[in-house]
Amino acid sequence: MKEKKKKSIIQFNHINENNEHSNTLQDFYRSYHQKEWCFNKKFSKYKRISFTIDTLSAIIVAISTSTAITLSPLTSVIAILSIVIQYIKKKLKYAEKTENYKQATILINRILIELKNHIRGDDCDIHKVIEQLKMYDDKLSDLVKIPNTVKYEKLYHEKFNS
Repeated sequence: MKEKKKKSIIQFNHINENNEHSNTLQDFYRSYHQKEWCFNKKFSKYKRISFTIDTLSAIIVAISTSTAITLSPLTSVIAILSIVIQYIKKKLKYAEKTENYKQATILINRILIELKNHIRGDDCDIHKVIEQLKMYDDKLSDLVKIPNTVKYEKLYHEKFNS
């Protein structure tokens, strides 16, 4: 029986051996990589749900306008159904959540790039980096209020074998 190979967590190339904080920075990178992967999955989920609701609503409106001549009472019921679907979308804030997770993944991607640069650099002030990461974490918590990513974290660990 063939054993399925799992990807190792993250391979770093071009690590500067002179950087004494390289291991700490790599740990930060792994942590933010996991966050980015989970947030990206949540973003995709909300984007799909939002698109499905919009498409369903548009189809319902198209059906109601095409049957407007023949079935007048049914048309109003169908139009109200479309309005109800859009209200549910607005009430559950899918568009807002989609945009927030999009902005969060962009921010985390920036953090990952900066951490890579610090890992590859000769030396860095670890205290400055930690302060900067705290600032980024504050921005992330403002964007995404208490994200529920437990399901995605399990998937991440299965995929990257950490």
